[in-house]
Amino acid sequence: MQGAVAAAVEAFVANGQVGQAVAILTASDGAPTCTYHLLVKACGELKDADTALQVYTCMEERNVMANHACFCTLIDLCAREGRMERAGALFRAMYAAGLSPELATYQTIVKGHCVRGDLDSALKEEAELHRLESQRLNEELYLQEKRQCDWYVEKHTLQQQMGGMQQELAQRDELDGEIESKMAALFSRMKRLEDENIQLAETNEVLRNNTGANEAAANEAAASTEASAGAEPVR
Repeated sequence: MQGAVAAAVEAFVANGQVGQAVAILTASDGAPTCTYHLLVKACGELKDADTALQVYTCMEERNVMANHACFCTLIDLCAREGRMERAGALFRAMYAAGLSPELATYQTIVKGHCVRGDLDSALKEEAELHRLESQRLNEELYLQEKRQCDWYVEKHTLQQQMGGMQQELAQRDELDGEIESKMAALFSRMKRLEDENIQLAETNEVLRNNTGANEAAANEAAASTEASAGAEPVR
């Protein structure tokens, strides 16, 4: 639905029928933010402050945020027609939205008072604008210093965490080294035991062979003795 409204508004603006475009917008349930900005820009080109303010009122009612160019156009239109109260209100709304006016915007406000012949108001407005700009710069400076402090704290915290992690890694490396050393010693001991077992098995085999040979020789000697005793003549 918003896309259809945006297309219709753009078509009427392209044909120079800004009033019809505004009527469609205000009668609709809403449109993309850029559509509102487009209408304000078109009103600025036509020097139509009333219609531009009508669009801005619709934006306020629908909580649509005006951008920098939109505010500047509205302020310029109001100042040209001497609506300085409304121009000042728009200027303060611009500040409240976090947007920084340009030098030309300041000059437009002061020039608007001068055109009305209200030099005192022009001087007061200029002083107020300087105060607002000073306040904005102080806020930006504060935010910048706060970001730097936050960055320093975050950096210090990360350094501490990295130091702790490095210490933990060093402890783990030391533990891994001890485990590897003990495992190497265990494997070396197991190898020695295996070699000793093989050597004992070989020694037992040699002993069994020697024992068998000795038993065979003893049996042969006993048999020979018995045979010699049986063959001796009787006297």
